[in-house]
Amino acid sequence: MLPFTLHPRTLIAITYDLFWAVAVWIVCFVFRYSFEADAFYWSTALMTLPVAVGIEVACFVGFGLYRGIWRYSSLHDLRNIAMAIT
Repeated sequence: MLPFTLHPRTLIAITYDLFWAVAVWIVCFVFRYSFEADAFYWSTALMTLPVAVGIEVACFVGFGLYRGIWRYSSLHDLRNIAMAIT
């Protein structure tokens, strides 16, 4: 059972987070190899991408980021976000 309600807005939030997780992972590899990554590094980036994104989503779900209504978020929610992204 999911620890949050699966509303369309929740799906949009998860999709948004997944998109940015993939984008940031690729940008990190580009910066890490100074825009000169060869095929080996790209294959490594693509092989590790599902693991990295899975860990990020698991952390976000585990810290309850998809449970609350953002209109009524508090400092407690901000603390959970900070803990999840670190």
